[in-house]
Amino acid sequence: MIPHLETSGSAAGALNVPPPRFRPLGHVTHASITFTDYCQTGRGLTEAQKNGLRYEAHVQAWLREKFENYNPEPHINLLDDGVVRQLRPDGVLLSSERAFIFEIKYSHVPESWWQLEKLYKVALARLYHCPISLVEICRSYDPSMPYPVPVTLITDLEDWVSCPRDDLGVYVWRKQTTS
Repeated sequence: MIPHLETSGSAAGALNVPPPRFRPLGHVTHASITFTDYCQTGRGLTEAQKNGLRYEAHVQAWLREKFENYNPEPHINLLDDGVVRQLRPDGVLLSSERAFIFEIKYSHVPESWWQLEKLYKVALARLYHCPISLVEICRSYDPSMPYPVPVTLITDLEDWVSCPRDDLGVYVWRKQTTS
């Protein structure tokens, strides 16, 4: 017998269930963040993983050029219900009034919402007492992909950062080629 799965939040009727082996944060009692130089260490086993890692490296370089205060792959150490955990969002941009969390995916997938909303936002809220904006950057966006919440397509990321909104933004980025 197949269990009944609740659908909510998205016009596409996304399944409101976490990805396999996902554990959201519980009660965070301590958190610290360390900013380091970006150094992609993953190699990828499959061709899809390798493509995703190459794409992420290009996006990280572009974001560092675009935003002076962008921090790729910060390390967030925390105590979650008494258990030590480490999180590594793809990127964080801090301004005087807001924090932005970036998740980079080759394709728009619901896992990004679970990471952004149920892990990184909870941790950053413990560290910074300011509004937090969530952004998924992807190479391909399929609006029919089931997603836990409605999203807003971002057409200009710099404009989005200068006039942020509270809804989750999705920015489609493709490497620019020069001719």
